[in-house]
Amino acid sequence: MLKYLIYCLIGKIYGVEPLSANDDFWLYDSPINPINVPSFIVFDKIDGDPEEFINTILRRIGRGHRCTVKLTKIFGKYYFEKLTDEEYKVWKSTRVGIKSEIKTEKEAVEFALQLKAQDGKDFK
Repeated sequence: MLKYLIYCLIGKIYGVEPLSANDDFWLYDSPINPINVPSFIVFDKIDGDPEEFINTILRRIGRGHRCTVKLTKIFGKYYFEKLTDEEYKVWKSTRVGIKSEIKTEKEAVEFALQLKAQDGKDFK
């Protein structure tokens, strides 16, 4: 309990959120974590503007959501840190979008592998 309180105190001081025990289990100290995989959501084509649809989803998720954070190591412990506005723009342009040219599952897997190869390189 004391250790958790210290992590929370460090988090308050540095403006970050300590990872939970479950987060620590899945996000281990590795440059490329094979557990983190790109995800896809497939929607039927909508009548409106697809970009506005994406912006609505992102607005509802909010900037504090764990999809829009990076990991920062402080005193040997990882913490979630919110992306800066510039990092958020890079994240949004490289990690979120409409890929209508992907038609098959194989193309989706190839695209996911490309994302995985660049994983984490945007925010170092």
